[in-house]
Amino acid sequence: MYYQKQPKAIFGPTAQIFLAGMVTVTCFTTTAGLIVSTSEFFHSTFPKVSYKVYASVFTLIGFAIANLGLNTIIAFSLPVLMILYPITITIVLIVIVNKFVALSKPGMQLTIFLASLVSLASVLASTFKISLVEKGIALLPFAAQSLPWLVPVVIGILLSLVLPNKQTAEE
Repeated sequence: MYYQKQPKAIFGPTAQIFLAGMVTVTCFTTTAGLIVSTSEFFHSTFPKVSYKVYASVFTLIGFAIANLGLNTIIAFSLPVLMILYPITITIVLIVIVNKFVALSKPGMQLTIFLASLVSLASVLASTFKISLVEKGIALLPFAAQSLPWLVPVVIGILLSLVLPNKQTAEE
């Protein structure tokens, strides 16, 4: 595969060992951070259970999920990410635009609703093979590039410029 050959071609034969080590260290630090932060959150929210119990449980859950295999993990996470990414990008766009221009609160809510609706409909239609919804999503601009939510979001932001109840971002 291309991504496996490039480090070796650029940096020599030790590059794969170095890259493997870096990926391993990165994964361990990320995993440790997630276990610690999640355990602290749950311990502060539900203090009857000790931090060590939460850390142990989340570690075991992590081991169980890791043993499913990368392909299975990706298969489960991809639909969730396809729903969450458009919503997240929309929120970031609204925050950026709102730094410079006052936007309508109902307009911002409508924009996030449109992003949520299109991304959720797109994922549900492709997952459950709902052909009518798939055809409707395919009619949206940029659907072929997996961005069917983009034009509704731009329309929502433009509506936010003209709808009442405007607010500016707080510094």
